[in-house]
Amino acid sequence: MSRARRSVHLFAATLAALALLINAVGCGGQAAAASIRGTPAPAPQTATPAAAFLDSVGVNTHLGYTNTPYAQSAPVQRALQELGVRHVRENFPVRPPAGYADRIAALAGVGIRTQLTVGAVGRKKGQALTPVADVMTTIGSMPQLTGPVEAIEGPNEWDIRGGSDWPQQVRRYQETLHNAVRGDPRMTGVVVVAPALSRRFHRAELGNLDPYVDWGNNHTYSHGAPTVGEYADERTKEATVSGGKPVVTTETGYTSAVRATDQKPPVTDAVAAVYIPRLFAAAFRSGTMRTFLYELLDERGEQGLTDEEAHFGLLYSDLTPKPAYTSLQRLLGLVTDGDSTGVAPSSFSYSVGSAAADHHELLLSRRDGTLLLVMWRDIAVDRLGRGDDARQLPIEVKFARPVSQVDIHRPSLSAPPVTTLHNVADIRGNLGADLVVLRIDPRAPGSTAEPMAPVPHGGGRSARVLLGPAAAGQDAFGTSARPEIGRVTFAHAPAPASHGDLVVPVLAVVAALVVAVGVVFAVVRRRRRHSS
Repeated sequence: MSRARRSVHLFAATLAALALLINAVGCGGQAAAASIRGTPAPAPQTATPAAAFLDSVGVNTHLGYTNTPYAQSAPVQRALQELGVRHVRENFPVRPPAGYADRIAALAGVGIRTQLTVGAVGRKKGQALTPVADVMTTIGSMPQLTGPVEAIEGPNEWDIRGGSDWPQQVRRYQETLHNAVRGDPRMTGVVVVAPALSRRFHRAELGNLDPYVDWGNNHTYSHGAPTVGEYADERTKEATVSGGKPVVTTETGYTSAVRATDQKPPVTDAVAAVYIPRLFAAAFRSGTMRTFLYELLDERGEQGLTDEEAHFGLLYSDLTPKPAYTSLQRLLGLVTDGDSTGVAPSSFSYSVGSAAADHHELLLSRRDGTLLLVMWRDIAVDRLGRGDDARQLPIEVKFARPVSQVDIHRPSLSAPPVTTLHNVADIRGNLGADLVVLRIDPRAPGSTAEPMAPVPHGGGRSARVLLGPAAAGQDAFGTSARPEIGRVTFAHAPAPASHGDLVVPVLAVVAALVVAVGVVFAVVRRRRRHSS
């Protein structure tokens, strides 16, 4: 073979290598991202009581809206009971309708207590705040409220309804409200909550209310996207108003008015079923004391899906459940201890290896001795529920020693566990958009005690049972089945790579180009020599 021909072949090989390199760079290192970078050795981790998570979950209701489905007393109470929440937030009416206090007392009778927001009634601008004296007189005339009411909250979103002097109005009102509650012996133990603002940047105008609040307050809407750090950020910023007091999120959620063009972008009902369990997990993990979803039910049966305010509910206006009601109900069923009187484990030794930088987890303990490892990712689902399994990335969970049983739950997919494992110390699966809960029986395999009792649920797909660790390549999380929303995908483009991430690939491409150009010059020079 001549030197010129060898040079041409070398040039072709270089171009081929360059093409492969460019392709690898263009693929963004997906293959590398999909591999777990070594799972750390299991170590003791502190477990939070599952009861604390359950206590953090609430929902907004409007029992005083007698021209909406909230007027149906018995079905609304049954829906709250079956959902499993222990707290509701109510906008206290100026003139409560007949039976209002009895309904709140009836909720307390089944373990659901009420936070009242007072002062700002209705949604129209130009209205005056209801005087604190009138609020206290009305509450005092309803002895049924003593006990069922656990918290009273200042004016709601008065920063967008109260005129230019709203900060002065709210500060005066909150001070008066605080002093009135503290001076009323019937309200001993009632928490005074800071007023919620509609605009986050208005906190500086409102200023410090620390002496007049027990809890801070925020409204956190993520505008159709999954929550990515908002709760921790809001909790930090709320210190401007409430100092270092605990913080509650009194409104958060998603509208399913998919044809709406207002300020809060919508999601479909199926996508909300994925986001809402994660929302509560993310808020609790951030340190938010309590989170109230907005709201229990759709207030109107608006068929055009253009009115965002009409479609925030967990229930449709005919009180049938949306998918999000069902997925949240399943999650709360997992964290509810029921009649168990045992002692919840305080710690558990495990480790998690994940290829996902947006992976989060919570370790919760139940009084029946089992543990719940809750895992999720900050991954979006497109608003039509379509998806791409390529966004699911591998995850590995290791225990310090084999455990008797692990039930793997996906609340947005099915009621029973998607997989049951026995005698297992290492679990591998793919983590996508769905929140995944591992219910762990930490007893050693072969224990003579009773097996782990199943968590009550409303039926659904049967679990597959594996008698040992999942085989190589087998997905223990059951991510292949997605009957409710289809497959998983991003609704928003992934964050662009940083300049630092691009330096090495770009230098490699430049080096390959230099080599290719050098080969071309060498071939041309040799041909000139031969011709001369």
